[in-house]
Amino acid sequence: MTQTTILDQCKRYLEAISAETIAQLELEKTPSNSTTIDKKISDQKNYLEKSTKALDRGYCFGFSLCDGAMELTGKLNWWENALVEFYHWDGKKNSLDEEVLIPDSIQNKKITRRELFKRIINYIISTFADEKTFEEFLPKSISQLNILQPDAHVLIKNNQEIKQSYFEIIDDQGQIQTIKKENKIAGNFTNADLDSILSEQTISGTVCLILSIDHAMRLSYANNLWTLYDPEYSHKETKTMRFTGTKKEVIAEIFACLHTHSMAIQVAAFNEDKKMEFPTYDKLMKESPEKLLEVHGLHIIAWDTSKAIFKLVELAKDNTIQGNKIRSAIAKSLLIRDSQNPLHKKKR
Repeated sequence: MTQTTILDQCKRYLEAISAETIAQLELEKTPSNSTTIDKKISDQKNYLEKSTKALDRGYCFGFSLCDGAMELTGKLNWWENALVEFYHWDGKKNSLDEEVLIPDSIQNKKITRRELFKRIINYIISTFADEKTFEEFLPKSISQLNILQPDAHVLIKNNQEIKQSYFEIIDDQGQIQTIKKENKIAGNFTNADLDSILSEQTISGTVCLILSIDHAMRLSYANNLWTLYDPEYSHKETKTMRFTGTKKEVIAEIFACLHTHSMAIQVAAFNEDKKMEFPTYDKLMKESPEKLLEVHGLHIIAWDTSKAIFKLVELAKDNTIQGNKIRSAIAKSLLIRDSQNPLHKKKR
């Protein structure tokens, strides 16, 4: 009932589309073009095998980023109901061309399941941001580490260099939105740390991703409510897709879902004037950085916020009590060898 169910439906959709394509090619085959057609059929089968195999992994980063972007662009209700429709699809080719009405559709128009499912797959794959998985659809050099950076994607328009985010989406007004501002912190956090770090002012109006080495979720604050979206929640109904509670309850749920206290928190906004500072984190980094390095804190900092590593190395050089603590914490972290260590990293 989790993201796996949606990904299994993606496979069934691709299999159905591939079968149609192969059947059409067979109809077009003649003695004079059989070699060419057989090559196209072989390529289609190879592409299907590659695509379905790629969908065997988790795509929680893509699901989480989509969820946040859909809310900021006024499309979250549409997105949730589209996923529910995909979840309940019977897997039959004949039903792909049936029209359905998804709540909050543009101009309240119906859409075929074929087109709807195609859009869902495109959203998930493009926001997963792994150029090696579906390289034919994604720009080179895109990654989960840079997709939300405001200036990571360099374009040439009218002989001028333009920098923008890799991520872009059309809002409910038909305007293309790109990320204008982004911030990310990482480390090992206690419940009290997160309670102080996560402020309503910083999280509201952003795409806020909660990231461990091998998982991703989305945190939001709106209308006086804290909400957590985890792709591992059931997508059978819209009401089962997210957890809502007080900030302390949501923080406890974050730790329960991630199975770790070592994480990165990334916020991004379409508004360049959005304030998204983390003063409590800055204070922790200044006064007790060794605590952020505990357990897998060093690993997640190195993976997601590599710039902070240079600062920590400089602090570790100091022949002070704090410098000694940092060196000791780094040494302990480097001895850890398990799935949360980037040396053994899984895909989010």
